[in-house]
Formats: sequence, C-alpha cells, structure tokens
Amino acid sequence: MRKIVDALRAGYALPSRPPWTYGLVCGLAIGVPLLIGAMLNAPHEGASVALGAYLVAFGDASGIPYGARSRRLLAMTAFVTAGVGIGALMRPVPWVAVAVIGALAALSARSTWVGLPPVLGMVIAYFGGTSPGAAMLLPLTALGGLVLSAAVLAPWPMRRMRPLREAFATAFETLADLVEGGTGTPLPDARWEPLRRAASVALDDARTAYAYYGYPVAAVDRAPGLVLEALVRVFDETVALRSLRQAAGEAVRSTAWPEELDRALSAQARALRATPLGGGSECAAEAMAAAAGFAEHVESVREQALAGEERLSASAILGQVRRSVERLTVAVRAASALSLESARPAPRLPRFSLPAWPRWEQGLGAHPVRLGAITALAMALTIPIHSHLGKWFVITVLVSLRPTYGDTVDRVTLRIAGTTLGSAAAAVVLVLAPGSYTLALIVFVSASIGFALRGVSYGYWSIFSTPLVMLLSNYAVPLGWEAAEIRVILTMAGGVLALLGARLLWPRGERVRLPLRVADMLDAHAALARALAGQRLDGFDDLVDVAGRAADKVGESLDRLAKEPGGQPPEALRSALTYAGRVRDDTLTVAAVHRVNEAGSARASGLLDAVADRLFGLAHAVRTGERPAAADDLDEALEEVASRVGALARLRRGEVESGRAEQMTPVRREFLFIAAAHPALRTLAVDAVKLSAAVERGVPAGRGRRRPGRVGGAAGGSVS
Repeated sequence: MRKIVDALRAGYALPSRPPWTYGLVCGLAIGVPLLIGAMLNAPHEGASVALGAYLVAFGDASGIPYGARSRRLLAMTAFVTAGVGIGALMRPVPWVAVAVIGALAALSARSTWVGLPPVLGMVIAYFGGTSPGAAMLLPLTALGGLVLSAAVLAPWPMRRMRPLREAFATAFETLADLVEGGTGTPLPDARWEPLRRAASVALDDARTAYAYYGYPVAAVDRAPGLVLEALVRVFDETVALRSLRQAAGEAVRSTAWPEELDRALSAQARALRATPLGGGSECAAEAMAAAAGFAEHVESVREQALAGEERLSASAILGQVRRSVERLTVAVRAASALSLESARPAPRLPRFSLPAWPRWEQGLGAHPVRLGAITALAMALTIPIHSHLGKWFVITVLVSLRPTYGDTVDRVTLRIAGTTLGSAAAAVVLVLAPGSYTLALIVFVSASIGFALRGVSYGYWSIFSTPLVMLLSNYAVPLGWEAAEIRVILTMAGGVLALLGARLLWPRGERVRLPLRVADMLDAHAALARALAGQRLDGFDDLVDVAGRAADKVGESLDRLAKEPGGQPPEALRSALTYAGRVRDDTLTVAAVHRVNEAGSARASGLLDAVADRLFGLAHAVRTGERPAAADDLDEALEEVASRVGALARLRRGEVESGRAEQMTPVRREFLFIAAAHPALRTLAVDAVKLSAAVERGVPAGRGRRRPGRVGGAAGGSVS
C-alpha cells in the first residue's frame, strides 16, 4: 500500500513548468478536425483525421531541431498510417492479428524508430468501432498526421536555432557553477559531485544538439563546434584544478596564492555566465587580467623556491596550477570570442536520409519479448468477447508493462486512477451536454491539457488522455456510464495482466546484466590509465566519455535492480560508482599535467600500468566468475614515484645552485612533470584500490578471495 501511495504522490507531482503552448497546438490539431467534421456532417471522417493527429503527437519528441523533428514526425505519420491500415485488414482474421500485433509490440520496445503509436493505431483499427470505410481510412489518418506535423513545425523557420542556443546557454551556466565551486575551501564530494554531474550532462546535451545541427550549420559556420571544444577544455581543466589546488594547499607554505586563484576563477565564472548574454568579451578580458595577476604571484613563489625559501616540489605543483589556469582562461576566451549568433543557415527543407536500421534500444534485456508475448496473450483473451471495447484491455497492457516490475506497478497504479477519473468526468460532461460540438470541445480541452502535462506528469496525462482516446476511437458510440464502467474494468484487468507478466516472465534480468556492466566499467577506466601510461592524449576525452557512460549504465542497472522482485542493489556498487568518478577525475588531472609536460616519467608510467592491470584483471574476474589475480605491485610502484620525486628534487637543487636555474634540462623537465603529477598519481592509486575493493564486495567472484592490497603514499599512511 505504501508503494501505491508513493507512486500516486510522485505521479501527480509537477517537477517543472508544463509547455502549455505545445499542448494548445496539439489540442487545435486534434480538435479542429472534429469541429470541421461536425459542421460538414462528416463526424466519422473528422474523427479519423483527429485520431491520426493524436497518434502522431503521441510519438512526437519536443525539443529537438527542425530537421530531425520533421523527419521523425513524417516517418511516424507513415508508420501510424500503415499500422491503422494493417489493423483494419486483419479484422476478419483475429488469430493472425494476435501474432502480428504481438510481434509489432515487441519491435516497438526494441526499436527507437518505430515506437508505440503504430501499435496503438493497429489495435484501435482492428477493434474498429466506427470508421469512414477502408477506402478513406488511410488517407484521413495520414492527413491527421500531416496536420499535426505542420502545426508543430510551423514556428521552427523563425526560431530553428533556439534548441541549440538553449543547450549551449545551459552548458555555459553549469560550467560557471563548476568553476565557481572550485573557489575557496575545496568542496566535499557530496557538494562537488552534483556540480560536476550537471556540467557533464549539459555538455552531453550540447553535443547532442550540435550533432542534430551538424547539417547545415557546420557547412555555414564552424563556431558552434569550436565553442563546444572550448567548453570541453573548460570542464577538463576545472576538474584538474580541484585536485591540483588540494595538492598545492598541502605543499606550498605561502598562504597568499589561494586568494589570487579565487579571484582568477571567479572572473572565469563571470565570463562564462556573461557569454550567452552577449557580455562575454568584456568579462573575458577581466578574466585574463585576473589570471595574469595569479601568474605573477606564482612566479614570486618560484623565486622563493630558487632561493631556498620554498620547496621546489611545491613550486612545481603551483606552476602546474598556473598552467591549468592559463589553459582555462584561453578556453573561456575562445568560447566568448566565438559567437553562436553567426550560425544562421538559410531556411531549407530537411534532408530525408534513411536512418541506420535497425535502431535498437540498448539495455532492455528480455522486455521486448515479454511485451510481445503479453500483448499477444491480451489479444487472444479478447477474441471471445467480440466487442470493440476489448481494445482497452490490450492498450492498458501496451502502455503499462515496463522493463521492471517496480515501474510496472507505478504505471498500472497511475493508469487505473487516471482512467477512473477521466472516464467519470467525460461521462458526466456528456450527460449534461450531449452533442458533436460538446465532443469536440472535450477532445480539444483534454488534448491541450494532456499533451502539455504528458512530459511532466504521467498521472495527469492518464486522466486527460482517457476521454480523448475513448472519444476518438468510438466517436459514434454514445459514451455513458456503462461505457465508462467497462473501460475501468478492462483497464484494471489489463493492469493485472501487465503485473503478472512483469512478475512471472524474466523478472530478475538485471541481476544477470549487472556483473557484465560492472566489468565493462572497469575495462573503460583501465583504458584511461593505459592511455596515460603510453602518453596517448589524442582522443583521451573520448575515452573519458566512454568510461562515464559505462558507469552510468551500472547506475541504471542498480536502479532497475531495486525495482525487481526481491532486488537489493549492493551498496558497495553505489560506492564503486563514486570511486569510479574519482578515478576519472584523477586521470583528467594527470592528463592536464601531461599536456604541458610531454617528457613524462618511466616511474609514472609504471604506476599507471599497475592501475590498469589491476582494473583489467578485476574486470576479467567479474566477467568470468574466477578469483582475482594475485596482489599487484601498486604499493611498490607508488613508492618508486615518491622516491623519484625526492631524487629529482635533489638533482634540481644542484642545478639551481650551479647557475642552471633557467635552463630546461632533462632533470628539470622530468621533475616538473613528476612533481606536479605525483599527488594525482597517489590519489589515483588510492581510488583505484577503493574502486576494486567496492567491486569485490558488491560482485563476489570465486572463493578464497584476497583482500585488496594497500596503497601507501609519500605523505604517509597506507590506504586500504
């Protein structure tokens, strides 16, 4: 009962402002054909046009660019029309309809290109009710889809670049928050991670938006692509600065530099926020001046180190902080100098290239097969009824059965509640004021409110979509209390069947997929360390993205596992996701040091190879169920790095005393790299060990397991 109450409370919450304008457009596209049909004494024809518009609107995806959206809507119109036609043709052969509709339901769950609307159209057409005749059904359905497409796409020629600008503006804002989060006392992970996550998601959204606009924007103006590259550099350097700042705080004796660094970072954040508003150039100039002031202070610390008043390793770390600030400043200036307003391609018809087929939805496991089987069963159970009302039983199964049992419970609860309220409301209104114009008004109001709320509340969508579908699919049948009662009963029966299907057919599939996804995550993070060991920085950001997506898939599996019967996601794997994020941050910091110090170090490469070997070995153990390999040499490799830092510091001090302070000798080059990278390497080793330990606790593999080895650092202490 508590789960039902929680589902109702969440289902009727409004987390964001509904798009009322979009809802009004859909309401007009669906309601006006009914009104015209009533005026021309052709109600069935008007209902067929309105139903086509409804089904295409059901498959619409708002917020994507003009060309991509137009392709999607026109393709959906073709699929819906085909589905309606096939459904009408199968009326005389019900057992063929059982097989075909079940197969198409499975395809709709598997293919992102087909979706659910063609299946709904096929079901509605098969059960019939009323129709204008087979000769007119297909063109009228297609006309409805085209009317909806034209209405939805009408504003795009005037504001076709709006989604792109909005995506980039959000990226600028979230990156400004991230940069600002690096000022002052370092934020704890609990406060830093949401900022990092928001910036990463915003960059992904901006990358997706630009990919949609790849043609024709890229052919006219490369500015958006260059801005995106600059924003990625801002993200990388900000993440690296957090670790470098912590290391500098432990090593540098001077206490004045943090204030100068905060001033520089705050100026960068202001420049990022001002860029979408048109004031980025002025703020970027201020940011450059603030960075120059910080560089002067770092130079004074270097002079103190050369004079023996400060440690050389501290100067090297602070020097790396300065170089990261400079790279951040250059990236912010580049993003501010490139104006998105210059991307103004001339209006043109969208390109209709064929999609890569098939476009499969990943990570669903056996759900498509389950949905197809339960839908076919629902169709078979309706054959003895011989009533057009049987469609509600099948439709409830189609829209309620979800990939997990918990999601199915939530969806069935909201579906039954919405159907009860919507059916009763529609019946009351029609009893008080029957007639074609009343029907058209109810459809218009229900569509306008329902499609506005659909993206933010499934509960409200269920309430308003109920009278909408009932009226459109059975336009000539009087909708009274009896029809409302039957609809509620069939909806409840369909919900029960959906729950049984989710509970009995492959209810625990995520438990099988989770270990494989954990292994993929370990492999992706091991690849980061291996690339750094070989000093392969080309495409490193892509490797970081791959590792982040692999971790996201593990998080999705844990969320789904929690919704399976008896599912209890291991808390250790939640911790593993946190440590995986730290590993990515550590590798970004080491990569930042590599970009300005190409010399590298054999000791550092040895440590990075040891980290990669540990993660690769554990991934193999998780994937095969074998026991992990014997303890590795992470401790030894880290001790070698620490001793190398000390040895190079002594050699470098000798060079300074001999008058070679400004010469870029091999000793100085290696010292600059390894002294700056040592803190990040140390935390990388520690986080890799913690990641391994968390995975071993969360995904047992084999018996007689060893305990993770300990990693010690030059600063003292070993970390288990």
